[in-house]
Amino acid sequence: MAHVSDQDISRMIRMLLRENTPSGFGYKMQAVAAHVLARCGFEIEKVNQSGHPDILAERGGMQYAFEIEAEVVGPKSRQLSQEDFQSLSSDAQVSGWYALVSNFPTPHWILVPAYKLEHRSRATSVSMLMALSNQEFSDAWTFAYVEILQRSFERIRKSSFGRLSADARSGRLL
Repeated sequence: MAHVSDQDISRMIRMLLRENTPSGFGYKMQAVAAHVLARCGFEIEKVNQSGHPDILAERGGMQYAFEIEAEVVGPKSRQLSQEDFQSLSSDAQVSGWYALVSNFPTPHWILVPAYKLEHRSRATSVSMLMALSNQEFSDAWTFAYVEILQRSFERIRKSSFGRLSADARSGRLL
């Protein structure tokens, strides 16, 4: 596979943004996140287009819940809704995570354990989310995300949320 630059990846992201509504882009990134998780060794149990959490997964006998968000115009402060947070923290047997794909200036994922956001009463800036994040997990997601875009961009463009999600759940990975 030929190397694709950050600039090329950014161009791909801008194309996806142009071809989809903001919510359509968000759903596509949510489905791609399921593929990222699968590449990171998770078994995808559920990808919700509506409802909470966005993704339920399992790895090593442990359950994980993820709320996924995607930047569509640039960095802005984020606040989990009560429903979002409840889905990530209501079960002590489930590890809850907030995941933000930030495509500006270069594509990267920010993954924050839900417990670190528990007592925040105001929106949290992207720079604060980065400070609270698990850098190792964020880097692994970013690496898998960029690799997926390099290998499967056309498939992502042409596939629906439903198809991408079903493929992730069944192990047909991007």
